[in-house]
Amino acid sequence: MKVNKDSRLLRGISGRALLTVFWVLCVLMGLYVVVFIPVMVALRQYVPTFLTGVSLVLAGGVMVLLASRRFPAELRRGYTTSLIGHTHVDQIDPRSGQVIRRAGEPLLPRAERRAREREARREVR
Repeated sequence: MKVNKDSRLLRGISGRALLTVFWVLCVLMGLYVVVFIPVMVALRQYVPTFLTGVSLVLAGGVMVLLASRRFPAELRRGYTTSLIGHTHVDQIDPRSGQVIRRAGEPLLPRAERRAREREARREVR
């Protein structure tokens, strides 16, 4: 769908990218619990273990806070970068800034969404 970069876009990182970072932090937290804590406790390294855990929790909290503000701001502008819900507004590819699903269209299956994102990014080049 050929569209110029959408003028409604907020500056900065998209809500979708913030949630991606959050999920990466969740995976790191899982590794921390399963691998890092047992090793560090066995080595009696309690302070680094505690500081690492606190850092991961705080970073995850910051990502959730930022995303919880970003998605409503996107909706106020009449678009979303979210992969779920919000069919009443346009869905925009956060990297290209182009509309990949018009308001009122049903949510896109993963394969269709990725194909439209690739097409949108190709058009921007």
